[in-house]
Amino acid sequence: MEKKRKTTAELNSNVPRQQMKEVECPTCTVHLQVEIPANGSKTIECSVCQHPFLVRDY
Repeated sequence: MEKKRKTTAELNSNVPRQQMKEVECPTCTVHLQVEIPANGSKTIECSVCQHPFLVRDY
């Protein structure tokens, strides 16, 4: 019996999408592309100065 394999698009459709957002580090003002959560906030660390800061979904 042959099994049906799922395509990449079918696999990705089951995964909740996270939105990309460009944010500015409040310390060194470098612009970073980060994934933001669907709701709430997330703490990220600047890749340049290592300063942690919050990114919100709005």
